[in-house]
Amino acid sequence: MAGEVEWTFTPPPMSLWFLSGKGIAPDSVPFKVYTIMTSARPVVAAVDPGSDAWNLVEQAQCGLCVEPENPHALAEAIRALYADPVLRERLGRNGRRYAEEHLSLEACGGRYEELLQRIAEEGKGSAIFRIDNCT
Repeated sequence: MAGEVEWTFTPPPMSLWFLSGKGIAPDSVPFKVYTIMTSARPVVAAVDPGSDAWNLVEQAQCGLCVEPENPHALAEAIRALYADPVLRERLGRNGRRYAEEHLSLEACGGRYEELLQRIAEEGKGSAIFRIDNCT
């Protein structure tokens, strides 16, 4: 039909998130990193070395980490991913695979179940005894 416009959506080649490291606990990972991983996009993280976020990105091999407040390193990481579509694809795929294998409901539920069983076995009913005495 004349005058109609066909709209298409092309997702950007990269998903980026930036943290200054200030006010972010080293033992936390912002939720958006999980979202980026599940979307099969590479992560560029400006976080403190050794933080949980840095360690997750390295362990999953799903992106590049730079120290916060280092604009030159951040720009270089972005340029490296922009220039290398094969690297972007590999890092994105790694993040998705890691999320499916380690962060899915099934994977986490199984680990919680193992943990609760181990606690129950180690306690040999002591927790159940305390609960029974409260009723």
